Formats: sequence, C-alpha cells, structure tokens
Amino acid sequence: MTGSLVRRKSKPQRQARRFIQLTLSGLIATLYADWKILVSKKNWQFA
Repeated sequence: MTGSLVRRKSKPQRQARRFIQLTLSGLIATLYADWKILVSKKNWQFA
C-alpha cells in the first residue's frame, strides 16, 4: 500500500518540476529575445 502510494505521488511532482523548468526556460528565452530587440533598437537610434 505505502509503496504504491509513494509511486503515485512521485509522478505528478516530476511532471510539475518539468513543467516549471520548461516555463522558466521559456520566460528567460522570451526576456532575452526582448532585451536583444531593445538593445538593437537603441543601437540603431544612436547610430
């Protein structure tokens, strides 16, 4: 009983962790892309 319960509990935690990692990486990627665009726009304005 306890073994099966632990197995069931571990699966959603792994999925949540993977989901959090994916969302964090996605946010960082989008922020980096936006920052790159802003920097390129600023450089273009100054040049």
